[in-house]
Amino acid sequence: MATHIWVVDTVHSDKIVLVCDDGRAATASPTQLPDGLEDRMVLEVESDAQGQPDWTTANVDAEETDRRRKQSADFVEKLRKSDEHGFLQSPE
Repeated sequence: MATHIWVVDTVHSDKIVLVCDDGRAATASPTQLPDGLEDRMVLEVESDAQGQPDWTTANVDAEETDRRRKQSADFVEKLRKSDEHGFLQSPE
């Protein structure tokens, strides 16, 4: 069985939308995944024999989550600094 990286896209009360690093997207029931998930959290998930994610094996990768969030914030800051027309101003 292979392990894949999935990122939480959106958390709803009745479903969680996830995106895999290989481009796949999926939804899962919150009861199948670890408690306390938030948008942009990174999960390591094993695949079953048919190659489908086995959500019961999902583990939060806190280090990778932090790394990706920092990378995203740094990228947005870089864009803001190069935004000569003010399109990317921070909300007040």
